[in-house]
Parts: sequence; C-alpha cells; structure tokens
Amino acid sequence: MAKRRAIANTQVKDNEVERLIKKSIREMKKNTDIKDKDIMRKEEMKIRKQIEYENSFAGVFNSFKFFGDTAEDEKRKRIVVETLLKIPYKVRKKTIDEVLFISMSTAGVTFKFEGSVNLRKKDFKQKGNIYHGRIELHFIILNFRRCRKDRKMDVTAHEIAHFILGHHLKKNINRGIIEKEAEDLAVKWGFKRGYKDYNF
Repeated sequence: MAKRRAIANTQVKDNEVERLIKKSIREMKKNTDIKDKDIMRKEEMKIRKQIEYENSFAGVFNSFKFFGDTAEDEKRKRIVVETLLKIPYKVRKKTIDEVLFISMSTAGVTFKFEGSVNLRKKDFKQKGNIYHGRIELHFIILNFRRCRKDRKMDVTAHEIAHFILGHHLKKNINRGIIEKEAEDLAVKWGFKRGYKDYNF
C-alpha cells in the first residue's frame, strides 16, 4: 500500500512538473517573435531542462537554504531535499524561497549565519536615491535526536506544513488544533501522522 502511494505521488509530481513546463513554453511563445522552428525547439528544450533541473534532487539540494556543516548535517540536508521533492510544487517553491532550515544536534544553539540570499525586485523600496531592502526568512529548526530514521521525513513535512499554514504568525492558538492541522496537511502530501492524540 505504501509503495503504491509512493508511486502515485511520484506520478503526480511528474505530471505537475510537465504542466509547469508546458505553461512556461506557452508563455515564452506568447512573448516572443521567434519564427525559426529550430531556434524555437532549442528555447523549448532550454526551458524543459531548467525546470526539470529545478525539480530534481540536485536542483533542490543546491537551491534551498540550510545551516549546518557536519557529516550528520549532510544527512539531514538530504532528508529535507527528499521531503521537499515529495510535496506539491507550489509548496516546495514557497518553502525554498522563504525558509532557512537549521540543523540542531544539541538542546540549544547560538550561531552566526553567513550565506547568500537571492533578492527580488519586490524586496526593495526606493526613497529618493536610496533603496531600502527587506529580507524575511522563516526558520525551521530540525532536531532529530529522538526521532527514528524512518520518521525524519514525516517530521520535516509536519514542520513545513506549520509554515505553509502560517502557524508561526498566529498568537494564542490551541496547540492541539495547530498540530492536528499540520498533521492533516502532511498526510494529504503522503506522509504519516506522528501524534496519537492532540490533547496538549
């Protein structure tokens, strides 16, 4: 049953990426005046290769933000990539764009984050001759110390679900409610539940 679900999820992801490729090619054709069929085919192949790469293990591995540089962190990074590849494209894109994953192996952590951040036009506001930049990143802190190996992707998906549902922005909300909402969404993506009940 689990194997059948995994195959179905892979097929959905393949269909989703194929739809995205076709949409991007349609948009390119609409916004170009290329008449030469060979050049057009090359442009289509370029779009296809780019989107396929962005949605591959290597593409996600090289594009999402992750803090941690030990051998154990490298394993965690791979778990996050496998999880991101299993979730829907729009969720994956939003998570890659807006979240910094932090690998934590101790009870507490103090760190300095250094790394490049991709800025978009909407990140800046102009006032006179000065541009004001604003970068907003959300953190997902991963601590798998008491987590079985086969549950790590489920835990990662659960935390991504909290982010997608905006739980980090809500105040004075019942923990049982938000945990159940996150579990329900993660299950919808094909992951397993972690909690037996939601009475906190």
